[in-house]
Amino acid sequence: MKTLFFALLSSLLLLVTAQAQFPVPILTIVEGPVKGISRNPDGTLLLTVMGVPVIVNSSTRVHSPSSFLTFNQLLNNTKLPGRLQRGFLNGTAIATGTQDAQGVMTAVNLSLTPAENVVVGMITKNSGGLLEMNQMPVKFCNDARMPGRGAMNSFAIPIDLPSVIVGTTASLEGYYDDAGAFQSINLYIDTFAPPLSKAPQVSFMVLRATEQIGKGDTVEALGGVTFFHAGAANTQTINLYRVDGKAVSLIGSGVATRDNAFTDYGLFRIKVTTAVSSDPVLSKAPSILRAVNISPGAAMASTEDLVDIR
Repeated sequence: MKTLFFALLSSLLLLVTAQAQFPVPILTIVEGPVKGISRNPDGTLLLTVMGVPVIVNSSTRVHSPSSFLTFNQLLNNTKLPGRLQRGFLNGTAIATGTQDAQGVMTAVNLSLTPAENVVVGMITKNSGGLLEMNQMPVKFCNDARMPGRGAMNSFAIPIDLPSVIVGTTASLEGYYDDAGAFQSINLYIDTFAPPLSKAPQVSFMVLRATEQIGKGDTVEALGGVTFFHAGAANTQTINLYRVDGKAVSLIGSGVATRDNAFTDYGLFRIKVTTAVSSDPVLSKAPSILRAVNISPGAAMASTEDLVDIR
């Protein structure tokens, strides 16, 4: 985050200098509590984030940690599970975009979450899949605006939750609700519990992109792969694609290596910089990435997920 901050500051200084001659928009980032969400007469939305007016239009990528959001979902005042506040009010927004001379921001990307909470510890209760972690009840968020992904092992492969042994270490991402439970988005458990499926699988754990307007965007992917299919070698090749509607483009590849302890699984890491483009879609950081295991016997196992764009 510090590197991103100083890069942004450098860009701002250059643009402020240029503004002495040319009235250009200023690149900006806002991160803070959401204090208002409303619809403008022209159909755009207006968010107030720490007092900063942020315009959301039809070109803005709007998402929670686990789902893209429509305007109707963003305006939905129905309380998220376990919350007292309505919708995303008083949640955290991270908006990137440009700011005009009046200080009004137009967002290119908008990420929303009720809170950014993380817990690392162990499973202290498992009653047929009903969990407690560090003696705190854990639920899986079932709201379409921010759906939980269920229980996964440390390679992000879905597992049989009732098989998890008390005392197993785990990490948890989501938000702590007002009823005293943790609403899980991602639950990673260091376990030998069996997977839900024995078919070849590939998964994402981290998908991150840094938007660099006028430059190539930095994209990072960390994920897991299964090695239990017949003929699986100790390394497997993973291709990474950006998905823009029906258009799918290869942007990089990497190698997954079989883990020494959890020998049925392995990890891959891919970091690429996208090509500079004048195309209105390809000039932006990818919103969705797809990983495909192209190795023999892997049956072209694939997965897609949305990207955390900063």
